[in-house]
Amino acid sequence: MAGFAIHTDPHLAHAGAHAKDSVPDLVARGDSSCSTAVSSAPPSPFYSPAPEPREQLHAASMKTAAPAMFAPTQLNRLRGPAQPARAALDMADAASDAAFTDANTLKARAAVRFALRNSERLDSFAVDRILGYGSNGVVLSGRVVDPALGAQAVGLPVAVKIIYKGANSPTVAPVPSEVAILQTIATGDASHRNLLRAYDAWQDERHHYLVTELFGNDWLSTIFPSDAPPAPEDILSFYNPRLRATHTLRVSPGSSDLWAWGIALKHHNTQRLLQQHPGASEADVAALVPLPDARHVRAIFRQTVAGVHHLHTHGRIVHGDIKEENILVQSM
Repeated sequence: MAGFAIHTDPHLAHAGAHAKDSVPDLVARGDSSCSTAVSSAPPSPFYSPAPEPREQLHAASMKTAAPAMFAPTQLNRLRGPAQPARAALDMADAASDAAFTDANTLKARAAVRFALRNSERLDSFAVDRILGYGSNGVVLSGRVVDPALGAQAVGLPVAVKIIYKGANSPTVAPVPSEVAILQTIATGDASHRNLLRAYDAWQDERHHYLVTELFGNDWLSTIFPSDAPPAPEDILSFYNPRLRATHTLRVSPGSSDLWAWGIALKHHNTQRLLQQHPGASEADVAALVPLPDARHVRAIFRQTVAGVHHLHTHGRIVHGDIKEENILVQSM
């Protein structure tokens, strides 16, 4: 996606597909002057009706009205396991985490377990993967499964960002600037095809939650074999007593940002050269690897500028952290 889906978190250690902090993501959705594909993501599907219709551009250049995306109630209802069961869960979780020492990894694993065990609002989504994590939060991917969110929303791919609260934060805390900005640009004239679409937001005693469109292509997965069995550290599996089910989530090694797109492009160009020069090494052909096609570079730059310009003119918002990790690229 090359557009104003600058979708990355400058604070995330993993360059996950949807990692970012305090500013909206830029997304590259394709451009008629180059070979990129235009995203056909549906309009914001849930929760509350919009006070005014919102127009959204689709791949077929059709415009449709879309509902607003943020529910009026932002405090999530928690219902955790009874105390005896919690002690057993704590022991199982500690055993599962025993092989890890990195503080961000341990914090992310604990946050995902807490969220899925306690946040009933997350039951509306079938979460299947951890896209990335860092010091400020963790990002999950999934799809809508709750018909109550609207028939048109069922099956919609989404990203769920879990944003950590501070140690002494109240249960109902001020909304992070990232969430507030995305709410501001979610509807009406403030929305833009090159800005990441946000669908919902809420909070509980430990976290803020932000649901957005799942945008981008996992570029690094085109380098690493997808049929390789995951390493133990790339799997998070735990029991959820509230749902009486076991969650098994894979940690994605990939990224959908501009940095990952460049890495994947260089890799595939190198492999093509190696096929053309049998017996040569990667070092031998390194000088022959071409730069990215100028048409693609122009398309990405044009869409990034369009998104930034829209923020300036419609929201009086300064992004402040424009870099390749904050630009999501879907197809090229």
